[in-house]
Amino acid sequence: MNIFKLAGMQLIKEGKNPKIDLSDLLDRAIEIRKWLDKHRLNTAKKIMQGEKIYKYHNKIKTYIGVI
Repeated sequence: MNIFKLAGMQLIKEGKNPKIDLSDLLDRAIEIRKWLDKHRLNTAKKIMQGEKIYKYHNKIKTYIGVI
């Protein structure tokens, strides 16, 4: 999925529709990219498939987001 489309979907789910401007979209896309760089693509795929708990190094984390 395109990172900008994902950022737009997340902003809409947070209730920022129809007031999404380019700077909001860009900021959210940067946040998503940083998260992906930190957690890698496999974790992102698991979350997109519905998992709520994931392992990051030796820690178990929970994801309670709107993606």
